[in-house]
Amino acid sequence: MLRRTSGRVVREADALVRVRVLGETLVETVHGAVDRAWLSQRPGKLLRYLVSQHGRFVPADEIIEALWPGSSFDSENNVRYLVHLLRKRLEPTRPARGRSFTIECLAGAYALGPAVWVDVGTFEQLVDDALSGTEHEIALAQIDQALELYGGDFLSDEPYADWALIERERIRGLAEDALRAAIRIYEERHDFGGALQYARWLTELEPYDSDAQFGVISLCLRCGRRSEAARRYGAFRSRLTRDFNEEPEFTLSTAAASTSRFVPASSSRFAPAR
Repeated sequence: MLRRTSGRVVREADALVRVRVLGETLVETVHGAVDRAWLSQRPGKLLRYLVSQHGRFVPADEIIEALWPGSSFDSENNVRYLVHLLRKRLEPTRPARGRSFTIECLAGAYALGPAVWVDVGTFEQLVDDALSGTEHEIALAQIDQALELYGGDFLSDEPYADWALIERERIRGLAEDALRAAIRIYEERHDFGGALQYARWLTELEPYDSDAQFGVISLCLRCGRRSEAARRYGAFRSRLTRDFNEEPEFTLSTAAASTSRFVPASSSRFAPAR
């Protein structure tokens, strides 16, 4: 297997190219934003695919099979040409034979270079630091920074690509872990209003998850927001009935009788079990 590029996350301020993929793809170079029409073309699709591969050097034939399965293209020559077009757009002033700092090549395989900042890399680092730390104030600040970057599902403009779906679910899971960690911290402090803000967001990511819905309804009741609790329960019940012909696993009465289904952590370490 070809090695990955350096695991160091490029700082946004140091980057020649900034790529945002939490939500729709947005690309900005030192010369300005790249237009969406170009991003929808083959070089733009290649860029999105390389983003999804975590800095791994991806062989040309794998790129072709992932993006254009069953194609009769000469994978090496076609990918080389697409890389040329991509580099030209990202580094328009680079000399013809100068080194590219945006797209690297190793033995006929390609990866993002050290001059490219991708929002998802910073997001992951912030979440990992928050979940592995022990200082709650620092963790909450890191979680808030991560969630500010989370503008939507990973590559939402590639809704049907299998290679994007796998990464989308993983990144969404990290966002959920961060939200659950914040909820636990606020619950340990008995700041149920603070916990409720994150619980609401968690239910947006997991609209069918009983634990998440139970948690936000319980927190509404703890905060005296009975009308919101009733509305949320009714909406959840209607959604389950309509889409799955099922009833919720709990009632409003059981939610009111319970302190919370989000059990506070037993120690200062709060990384969630996966």
